[in-house]
Amino acid sequence: MPQSYRHSRYTHDMRFPTIIAAFIVTFSVLAQGRDHGPPPSATAARAGTGIGWIPEVAAAAPTQGRRTRGAGTSADVAKALERAKTEKRAVLWYVPTLPGSPMDRQPEIDRYMMAGLWSHPEVAAMVTRRFIPLKGKPSRDDATKFGLKTGDVVEPAIVLLKPDGTVAFKVDRITTQQADWMMTLLDRELAKLGDLARASESTGKAQDPLEAARGAFLDGDRARMEATVATLPDGAPAALLRAAVARRFGRLDDAAKALESAGTGPDAQLERARVHLAREAWNDATVAAEAALASGGPTAQEAALLKGMAQFRGGHHDDARKTWTALAAAAPQSPFAWKAAAEAEGHGPFARGFEETGTPPEGALLAAPTGTTVPRTLQDLPWLTRRSVTYLLEMQGDDGGFVDSQYDFGGRDSLPDVYMACTALAGLALLEWRDVDPARCDAAVEKAWRYLANEAHSADDNTQERMWNHSYRMLFLARWLELGAKDPVKVKAKLQEVVKLAEAQQKKGGIFAHEYPNPFVSATVLHALRQAKKAGANVNPAALKSGEEAIAKTRDDAGRFSYGTGKGDRNETFAAGRMPACELALLLGGKSSQANLVAAVETAFKHHDAYESVRKYDDHAPPHRIGGFFFYWDMLTRSHAIAAVDDAATRKAFIEKQLGLMLGLPEFDGRFIDSHELGKPYGTSMALVILKLCSAPAP
Repeated sequence: MPQSYRHSRYTHDMRFPTIIAAFIVTFSVLAQGRDHGPPPSATAARAGTGIGWIPEVAAAAPTQGRRTRGAGTSADVAKALERAKTEKRAVLWYVPTLPGSPMDRQPEIDRYMMAGLWSHPEVAAMVTRRFIPLKGKPSRDDATKFGLKTGDVVEPAIVLLKPDGTVAFKVDRITTQQADWMMTLLDRELAKLGDLARASESTGKAQDPLEAARGAFLDGDRARMEATVATLPDGAPAALLRAAVARRFGRLDDAAKALESAGTGPDAQLERARVHLAREAWNDATVAAEAALASGGPTAQEAALLKGMAQFRGGHHDDARKTWTALAAAAPQSPFAWKAAAEAEGHGPFARGFEETGTPPEGALLAAPTGTTVPRTLQDLPWLTRRSVTYLLEMQGDDGGFVDSQYDFGGRDSLPDVYMACTALAGLALLEWRDVDPARCDAAVEKAWRYLANEAHSADDNTQERMWNHSYRMLFLARWLELGAKDPVKVKAKLQEVVKLAEAQQKKGGIFAHEYPNPFVSATVLHALRQAKKAGANVNPAALKSGEEAIAKTRDDAGRFSYGTGKGDRNETFAAGRMPACELALLLGGKSSQANLVAAVETAFKHHDAYESVRKYDDHAPPHRIGGFFFYWDMLTRSHAIAAVDDAATRKAFIEKQLGLMLGLPEFDGRFIDSHELGKPYGTSMALVILKLCSAPAP
């Protein structure tokens, strides 16, 4: 999907499939590491540098300009292992990227980790006290030696090494960050390593019970925490520590009970804020953080950071950024200010929706985790939909928009259209699952409507992503009219306006384009136009007819549609994802058959694993050149195609298979993501719409 494709002189060449394959690979290599917006400030660039990494991490070094190429970190790995032997500890190797990786936004991923997990004070304490912390890209030899082959491992990754260089554990594909999840995982894996799991030097010595318990807490040693906290005497300091330990174990009622004996000082108020954040009780967390902040003492900086986090997820995004900005300006030497600056500037994971404060849910920690994905069962569906809907409600901006995405292949000035598309999808998801929380969903849909109805929110002259903007707005508005919009006259008028705006973007010959002319965006537009027509909008028949004819020209005899405007594609795997959408567009126009539609869906299922394997990449990835950003689009359009299958038994079997695949995709927090630059709200919105299609009654 890189924008430069649209300049290719081979667009209409019959040799297109072969040529574009080489082009995608070449462009992806050249584009990786390009700037995606302003770099972080000096304060924000320090986030995560408080950990004593090997090598010493200079502020901003990994975050400006093009990504680091070259030899990697073999000498640093050797240095870390030598220290591990001397100090009898495991090495925690944070791998921000890999040799030859197709990941485009490597600096952005690193910033999220540095301002997220590695900025959390409890995670940082555990890593510093119990590991030899190493950060860096492996050399090609080390990637082979330590099992870090690109494709098998997707950044970011964490590897635990024994002093002899043996890999004890690794986890990659980390797209949801939650401190307790990570600390529990690390402590569990350390416990398997015998002497390497021992206490840190400072806590291994005889101490009074309170100091021993504090040391266990800072070490993140769950067994010692439980043992030492049981021996604590009465008193406010002990009560405060009991509360903190209970919070870490997810026993939030016990934590609240312990805090009743902890007093009302700033430390106690700060812990109350942490407990409320773990409950996801945003208003209560704001109040407690403000009480701690009012003290002006040592707790004030962390209190300000937490206040901003509570404000943000409580629906006050602008206030949160003001809180973070004020902290960054007032205390630029504080690690809490470093994270606050990163969040305020858009470089942190929390404001982008990747970081959670809530206690990890039951089943979040797998014995052998595949990244942060945790498959669920059909019985979990009500929980999943509730978690996902709540998340969207929290991520909606003050103006009604969803503006977290960094999908800027069409250029930074195309992002407003991306925001419009994401807002429309979120609105559609909230319509579909309104019953989860009717009052809040209704209010959020009204806010989204005000955002989507304002054409000033669309991009100006850059039209690279315009068709996603128009297509998803048509789907949202048409569905809202079907379900009963409060003001159907205004909604229908806007739908009609968007229909005409979409038709005006049609190219000569009937094709539509996003970044470049292609059949899959054309199929998306035609499907949306037909939904708009069903909702009562006037759609130009000529636009539908010429669009269908343009798509038909890209289909070969095997039912494969090209990536551009050539004919077909030799690589069935690369073509499989777009086949259902394109075949459905032709079927709805009377230019295909039920047999062809069923075959397209079957082909998509056949190659599903290839798409799943690269869905967390943010660019085209080998071996089939599939982009991670296609994943949920493929799943949504496949679901639309399945709904159009006439044979009830075939449709039922497809729905069951599709639902099974969807249940294998949630993050451990019950939300969804594919390619990180599109954003977690985008992935969650797509998933909710797909899940509704999988559970809707047959037409």
